[in-house]
Amino acid sequence: MISRLFSLVFAAAAMWFVGRLLRSAQGAGQRGGQAPGGAQAPGQAPPRGAGSRASGRRLEGPMVRDKICNTFLAKESALIVQEGDREHYFCSEGCRKTFLEGARGGVS
Repeated sequence: MISRLFSLVFAAAAMWFVGRLLRSAQGAGQRGGQAPGGAQAPGQAPPRGAGSRASGRRLEGPMVRDKICNTFLAKESALIVQEGDREHYFCSEGCRKTFLEGARGGVS
Protein backbone atom coordinates (compact mmCIF):
# COMPACT_ATOMS: atom_id res chain seq x y z
CA MET A 1 0.00 0.00 0.00
CA ILE A 2 2.71 2.50 0.99
CA SER A 3 4.97 1.51 -1.90
CA ARG A 4 2.08 2.00 -4.35
CA LEU A 5 1.36 5.47 -2.88
CA PHE A 6 5.06 6.35 -3.10
CA SER A 7 5.13 5.20 -6.73
CA LEU A 8 2.13 7.39 -7.58
CA VAL A 9 3.64 10.45 -5.87
CA PHE A 10 6.98 9.87 -7.59
CA ALA A 11 5.31 9.46 -11.00
CA ALA A 12 3.29 12.67 -10.52
CA ALA A 13 6.41 14.61 -9.48
CA ALA A 14 8.35 13.28 -12.46
CA MET A 15 5.55 14.26 -14.88
CA TRP A 16 5.39 17.76 -13.37
CA PHE A 17 9.16 18.17 -13.69
CA VAL A 18 9.23 17.00 -17.30
CA GLY A 19 6.34 19.36 -18.12
CA ARG A 20 8.26 22.29 -16.60
CA LEU A 21 11.35 21.39 -18.63
CA LEU A 22 9.35 21.23 -21.85
CA ARG A 23 7.61 24.57 -21.19
CA SER A 24 10.95 26.13 -20.34
CA ALA A 25 12.49 24.85 -23.58
CA GLN A 26 9.54 26.15 -25.62
CA GLY A 27 9.71 29.56 -23.92
CA ALA A 28 13.45 29.94 -24.62
CA GLY A 29 12.81 29.49 -28.33
CA GLN A 30 10.07 32.13 -28.35
CA ARG A 31 12.22 34.67 -26.50
CA GLY A 32 14.97 34.45 -29.08
CA GLY A 33 17.70 33.33 -26.68
CA GLN A 34 17.02 35.67 -23.78
CA ALA A 35 17.93 34.53 -20.31
CA PRO A 36 15.28 32.39 -18.57
CA GLY A 37 12.50 34.56 -17.22
CA GLY A 38 13.16 37.32 -19.76
CA ALA A 39 12.57 39.97 -17.09
CA GLN A 40 13.98 43.47 -17.32
CA ALA A 41 16.01 44.91 -14.48
CA PRO A 42 13.99 47.33 -12.32
CA GLY A 43 14.04 50.83 -13.76
CA GLN A 44 15.09 49.73 -17.25
CA ALA A 45 12.76 49.99 -20.20
CA PRO A 46 12.52 47.06 -22.58
CA PRO A 47 13.96 47.65 -26.05
CA ARG A 48 11.77 49.69 -28.35
CA GLY A 49 9.36 47.45 -30.21
CA ALA A 50 10.00 44.55 -27.83
CA GLY A 51 7.51 41.75 -28.32
CA SER A 52 4.80 41.10 -25.80
CA ARG A 53 5.03 37.46 -24.71
CA ALA A 54 1.44 37.48 -23.48
CA SER A 55 -0.15 38.42 -26.81
CA GLY A 56 2.61 37.62 -29.28
CA ARG A 57 2.22 41.06 -30.91
CA ARG A 58 4.94 43.68 -31.21
CA LEU A 59 4.55 46.86 -29.21
CA GLU A 60 5.24 50.01 -31.20
CA GLY A 61 5.59 53.60 -30.09
CA PRO A 62 6.77 55.16 -26.85
CA MET A 63 6.88 53.08 -23.68
CA VAL A 64 5.96 54.43 -20.24
CA ARG A 65 6.44 53.05 -16.72
CA ASP A 66 3.71 52.48 -14.15
CA LYS A 67 5.12 54.10 -11.01
CA ILE A 68 3.22 51.72 -8.69
CA CYS A 69 4.26 48.28 -10.03
CA ASN A 70 7.12 49.38 -12.34
CA THR A 71 5.54 47.69 -15.36
CA PHE A 72 6.48 49.09 -18.77
CA LEU A 73 3.65 49.43 -21.24
CA ALA A 74 2.79 51.18 -24.49
CA LYS A 75 1.77 54.78 -23.85
CA GLU A 76 -1.32 54.29 -26.03
CA SER A 77 -2.67 51.58 -23.69
CA ALA A 78 -1.86 53.30 -20.36
CA LEU A 79 -4.34 54.88 -17.98
CA ILE A 80 -3.30 58.50 -17.40
CA VAL A 81 -3.67 60.77 -14.37
CA GLN A 82 -2.96 64.44 -15.05
CA GLU A 83 -1.43 66.30 -12.09
CA GLY A 84 -0.68 69.90 -13.01
CA ASP A 85 1.66 69.71 -15.99
CA ARG A 86 2.74 66.11 -15.21
CA GLU A 87 1.21 62.92 -16.53
CA HIS A 88 1.34 59.68 -14.51
CA TYR A 89 0.84 56.38 -16.37
CA PHE A 90 -0.70 53.17 -15.00
CA CYS A 91 -1.17 49.65 -16.32
CA SER A 92 -4.43 48.99 -14.47
CA GLU A 93 -7.24 50.62 -12.57
CA GLY A 94 -5.84 49.05 -9.37
CA CYS A 95 -2.45 50.79 -9.76
CA ARG A 96 -4.19 54.07 -10.64
CA LYS A 97 -6.41 53.79 -7.56
CA THR A 98 -3.39 53.02 -5.32
CA PHE A 99 -1.61 56.11 -6.64
CA LEU A 100 -4.65 58.35 -6.13
CA GLU A 101 -5.21 57.08 -2.58
CA GLY A 102 -1.53 57.69 -1.76
CA ALA A 103 -1.62 61.20 -3.28
CA ARG A 104 -4.65 62.12 -1.16
CA GLY A 105 -2.84 60.89 1.95
CA GLY A 106 0.12 63.22 1.32
CA VAL A 107 2.33 60.57 -0.34
CA SER A 108 3.43 61.27 -3.92
